[in-house]
Amino acid sequence: APLAIAFLPTVSTLFHYPGLSRILEDDREPDEDMRAATREALDSSGADFQHWISRKVLDMRRILPPSYLLPAVSFQQVSKDVVSADAAKPPFQSLSESLRALDLALYVFSCRKSSTFFVMRPHSGCKPRLLFGLEALAHQCSHWPKHTFDDSSGSGDEPILSFVPEPSAYDDVCEILELLDCDPLQTRPQDLDQMDCSFVCLACEKHSVYDWRDMV
Repeated sequence: APLAIAFLPTVSTLFHYPGLSRILEDDREPDEDMRAATREALDSSGADFQHWISRKVLDMRRILPPSYLLPAVSFQQVSKDVVSADAAKPPFQSLSESLRALDLALYVFSCRKSSTFFVMRPHSGCKPRLLFGLEALAHQCSHWPKHTFDDSSGSGDEPILSFVPEPSAYDDVCEILELLDCDPLQTRPQDLDQMDCSFVCLACEKHSVYDWRDMV
C-alpha cells in the first residue's frame, strides 16, 4: 500500500484541526510560545488523526453502490484496525497495513470538485482524474470544505468526502481484471502498474494503445 503518511492531513487540512485552529486564531507573528504550542498540539494529535481516517473509511463504504464487490476484511473492521494501529511505528507503518485490504484497483472514484477548466483556470477546481483504491482515501481536495475533524461530520446525509464512485469505471476495471485473469478482491492498482500491460482500443480509428489507467 502507499506510504501511510499520504493519508495524514495536508497542511491546508491541518488548519481546521481544533488543536491547531485555536492557536492560529491569534493572528500575529509566530513567536517561540506559539511554535511550542503548535509542536505540543501536533505531538498529541496521533489518536485524533487515526479517528479521522477511520471515519473516512466508514464513509467510503457508505458511498459505494450496493452492487460493488466487497473485500474479505470489512470496512468496519478496517476502521477499527485504523483506530487501534500503533502510531509509534514511523511513518504510521501499522496504519498502512490496516488500510491495505481496501487498496483494490476496482474501486474507482473521482473528485467532486473536478473542473474541465483546470488547465486554463487551476483555481476553478481540482484536476480531473480517476482515483484508484486508496488513492481516493489519500485525496484531500483543497477546493472541498473542511469539516472532517468535527465529531458530527459523519452524521446525516451531508457528504464529507470529496470523492464519489465512478460505476462505469468500476465495470471497466472489472473487465480488465477478467481479461488478465486477476482476482478483483486481491488486485491493487500497484499490481496492475507493475504488470505494465498495454491495451488497444478497437473502437479508435488509429487503434490507439493505452496503459490500464488511461484505458479506464
